[in-house]
Amino acid sequence: MMKGNAKMRVIAAILAVTLFCAPLSVLAEDQLTRDMQQGIDISSLRCGDNIIAIGDSPQVVMSKCGEPLRKASTIQNPFNIWVYRFDASDSIYYLSFSGESLERIIEGECWSDNPDCK
Repeated sequence: MMKGNAKMRVIAAILAVTLFCAPLSVLAEDQLTRDMQQGIDISSLRCGDNIIAIGDSPQVVMSKCGEPLRKASTIQNPFNIWVYRFDASDSIYYLSFSGESLERIIEGECWSDNPDCK
């Protein structure tokens, strides 16, 4: 069993990590939201020799497009968002899922500070 001082140190460490990391996640969410708002909606996307479309399941998208660069969600967009970039193109794609269905495909441009475009 932990004594009072040790327990307080653990609580303080958890609190410090939480306070430090929370602003970073908010910044990332804000940037993702901005990037998605600046993109254009498209109804389908070519992944190599395959095509995905609105209404496809996450399993279909994964089998046709492979693993995304990352998966995210934002406060403004609570859906599950998958980020893709194919080859070294100047485009980046945000796939927004609601439950088991692809709801939106957003095509955006890569910009120099976008970590998904490096």
